[in-house]
Amino acid sequence: AYSSCAERNYYQMLGVAENASRDEIKKAFHLVSDCWGPLDL
Repeated sequence: AYSSCAERNYYQMLGVAENASRDEIKKAFHLVSDCWGPLDL
């Protein structure tokens, strides 16, 4: 799983645009972190 993450940037991992607001990034992070545990990255 790590190698697939290394090929993508953080915006892609969170599913937000690179010009996303801080609030959009924060919301996306919390949604993703609920689904993925630390071993899934």
